[in-house]
Amino acid sequence: MTVQYEALVGHLLIVGGRPMASVPPGARVQPAPRRAHRSREQDTLFVLITSAGKTKPVAEFLEKLAKLATDAYFASRLGVTGALREAGAALNTHIQSLNQQQATDFRAGALMLVKRGDNVYLVRSGTTLCAARLRGHYTTFPSDPDMLNMLPLGARSEPVLEFTHFRLSPNDIFVLGDAGIAALNDRLLKQALNQPDVEAVLEKLEGAVENQAFASVIQFIDANAPPPEAATASPMPDESVAEDATEEASASPQTAPVADAQPVPATSTAPPPAEEAIASVESPVADTEDATGNSAAEAAQASVAPAQRIRRKSRSNTAQTVAHAAEDGATAKRQSFFEAVAASIMLFLSNILRGISNGISAILDRLLPAPEQDQKNQQLVPLNVVALIAVIIPAVIGVVVVGVAISNRDTTRFEELRSEMNAALEDARALEEASGVSDKDKRNAWLEVRNWAERARQENPDSSEAREVILDAQNYIDSYDRINRVDLTLLREYQASADLRGPILAPNGKDIYTLDRNRSQVFRDELDGSGQRLITVSETPVIERARPINEYLVSNLVDIEWMDEGGAAERNALIALDDNGLLISYHGTFGLSALQLNLPPDWNRPEAIATWGNNFYVLDAGANQIWRFRPENGFYQSPPEEYFQGNNRPDLGAAVDFAIDADGLVYILFDDGTISKYRGGEPSVFELNEDRAPVDGINNGYALFISNDPRAYAIFVADRENDAIYQISLGGTVNGGYRPRDILSPAFDSLSGVYADVARGNVYILSGNTLYRVPFLN
Repeated sequence: MTVQYEALVGHLLIVGGRPMASVPPGARVQPAPRRAHRSREQDTLFVLITSAGKTKPVAEFLEKLAKLATDAYFASRLGVTGALREAGAALNTHIQSLNQQQATDFRAGALMLVKRGDNVYLVRSGTTLCAARLRGHYTTFPSDPDMLNMLPLGARSEPVLEFTHFRLSPNDIFVLGDAGIAALNDRLLKQALNQPDVEAVLEKLEGAVENQAFASVIQFIDANAPPPEAATASPMPDESVAEDATEEASASPQTAPVADAQPVPATSTAPPPAEEAIASVESPVADTEDATGNSAAEAAQASVAPAQRIRRKSRSNTAQTVAHAAEDGATAKRQSFFEAVAASIMLFLSNILRGISNGISAILDRLLPAPEQDQKNQQLVPLNVVALIAVIIPAVIGVVVVGVAISNRDTTRFEELRSEMNAALEDARALEEASGVSDKDKRNAWLEVRNWAERARQENPDSSEAREVILDAQNYIDSYDRINRVDLTLLREYQASADLRGPILAPNGKDIYTLDRNRSQVFRDELDGSGQRLITVSETPVIERARPINEYLVSNLVDIEWMDEGGAAERNALIALDDNGLLISYHGTFGLSALQLNLPPDWNRPEAIATWGNNFYVLDAGANQIWRFRPENGFYQSPPEEYFQGNNRPDLGAAVDFAIDADGLVYILFDDGTISKYRGGEPSVFELNEDRAPVDGINNGYALFISNDPRAYAIFVADRENDAIYQISLGGTVNGGYRPRDILSPAFDSLSGVYADVARGNVYILSGNTLYRVPFLN
């Protein structure tokens, strides 16, 4: 039976440590407007906009952004993810335009949640956090604490957004919070989410926040469930909190549901005492229509008009009642559809049971024939056979009925996904034919098609239709991403949990080295004359953590590089740096040697190493510096020079790799895919040629390599989000991207390294725990 969900919504606003009896100005709830596109009819959007910059905006600014997000979302013709992306882009563009017009420096964080059926889709930007109790288990978005601090909206021309998706079950609770909520530890958040209802969750959060916080708390309940008083709860795990999360469908007396049913008008309540009275945050309302076709008055009422306002302890626990205005017709159609399906199932089962009954009758007629007149007193069949038949027949019937039910359930789920897939496919094809639609919007539409097709194929792996749709969508995406599909050769696999860096090819063209950062081990393998196959694979590392070298002990390895000449302990050798500044050399003939660098006081978090001429460079992301070591008397003996000097130093906190071209220009890759170029420590212009660049840009840089071969000067970038290696000229023209020939291959899902051997036409790629070879794109 399909669950019809209602949402109980409460809000928390704490300023200067004092709870305020008001809705956070950037909080908004919007069901599908009357004139929304058919793809939006089932959607309810929950928005939380937060202040993120040094310049603090007024409340009206956050309110306007929240309304802009809902308008942009419901005006979109794309799928859920594509529409959320458009909403984020609209917010980003508005903030940047305002900053340019008014010479301000506003920034904003955003959390948007869409409920469609039994699915929840989320997007975030800036320092925001969603903590949730899903089927009794605690989870957060983002799940990695290191990814919490994203660039806010308004910081770049293209917004930095992160997406996720969950399946709903009754009584799931979501907390959408700003930096104040994100600052709480997991123990406090788990204790809050362990509470049975929105009111109790807000109570816990209020007690945990010390200074300031904006939050919306949403609980999804089954509208057809028993009364709340009949439900029971079991706690979630974690230290003082038990294992299973609360599964209570109760709503506190102070909260009211956000129902997928008829709208419930706001009810007025008695005013609070004077010391508690505070104006609720309302968006300005004019007698105009917004982008979705609703009047502004209707939009304002649907978004933040409280159904009941509670001012206990001066905190706003606003339970809002919001409904889909166009839901009734859709609900009736769905009910009619499911009634027809149910009738078909019953007819099908009755036919099966009739066939089983006829078959059993035939068997019994043969085993137990009607006795002749003179045999009526004789036993024709042993009693144990009769008993066996009595046991087997009900079991067979039970297996058939259960099998049919399971098969029907799987088919129904697949058909739902197939319907979504075909609707997205129809929208994407329409956008391809439409004029005035940007390539980025078209690409996002095909991403949505691929998403639904992949989910349908997961439900039914034998579906050739879903497979063909995936291939079709990916071909369009490849064209927008400037991708070339190439043949892939697997050279070797390392341990399953390897975190690979490199590879590095020795000048002899035979020895290829790979670093596993997880185990701090460096492996040396041997290529054939063409460089296309390995002829020797070594399982014994040539460098590894905790190995003594002279009086030194190797610590955690950071990166590897080849050094022809310089001040290391050995020349014409592979070099590796550990986090304590030990520079290790490995020579195929002379073995290992090491030199302890003279480290600067600000040495912090080395990320990557490079060489140029006789100099040795270390990218220290923690110190916002590149350390340059020059040899003296043949060795790196003196403290390093600072590559960046003065007060105008770049922020390297998000830098992941760097390389130096033949002219000594330094290129730094950041985790958002941007590349910065410097000459002598001063910035130099580097931009991708938009006419040749991927439509959505390079989004998740992970590794950088520069080919200084005169036959093909080029930059190679590993982009994890796009599962591609991009080949870029030193002037910024993208000459193409690499992906496996097999469109369904997951080989590039975890890219971590790249090296180009232009002379022999090979590109070596690291992804996951595997070393691959692909042909070089001329």
